[in-house]
Amino acid sequence: WTATRVGCGEQTMSRAQKDNRRAAGSRNIKLCVVEGHANRSRPEPTQAGHEAAPLQNSRGRQTIALVAHDAKKTDLLSWSRVNLAKLQGMQIVATQSTGLLLKSELGLEPKLVNSGPLGGDQEIGALIARGELDMLIFFVDPLGVHPHASDVQSLIRIATLREIPAAYNLATADILGEKMAQARAVVA
Repeated sequence: WTATRVGCGEQTMSRAQKDNRRAAGSRNIKLCVVEGHANRSRPEPTQAGHEAAPLQNSRGRQTIALVAHDAKKTDLLSWSRVNLAKLQGMQIVATQSTGLLLKSELGLEPKLVNSGPLGGDQEIGALIARGELDMLIFFVDPLGVHPHASDVQSLIRIATLREIPAAYNLATADILGEKMAQARAVVA
């Protein structure tokens, strides 16, 4: 969420720590200094030919996915209304019904993917895997039964693996909303 990357280097660790990480199948972590603050970049996959997603995307605008289960759509709509000015400067991706709601109620123009049960969660996961998504806001209904629960878990897993800032409830989304405002102030 910061505008520039000042410098990166391998995290310092002893030979024993490195051996333990390799034995456990851990990934390399780079320690980056960004505008005077130490931040970790996303993990670098160990397979040849794959690189970590950049700290600042090369697309110019941040890309955010907005998703909500049916029982949480009003919460996402309320959060989006409060954060409308921030969202208007971002590229938005949303599942079908959530995106249509954001368009009709707030005038946002999200890129639509399929509904969650029809593969939309997997499409958003693919965006994360390709390094094309910078943040995920997914208001999950923990009490509902979802036929695509395995897709939801896969999405949460890939967001966690790729260290994408993610919020699954209103309280965490509020914190990320504040970070979005701070990032815009740094870029401006």
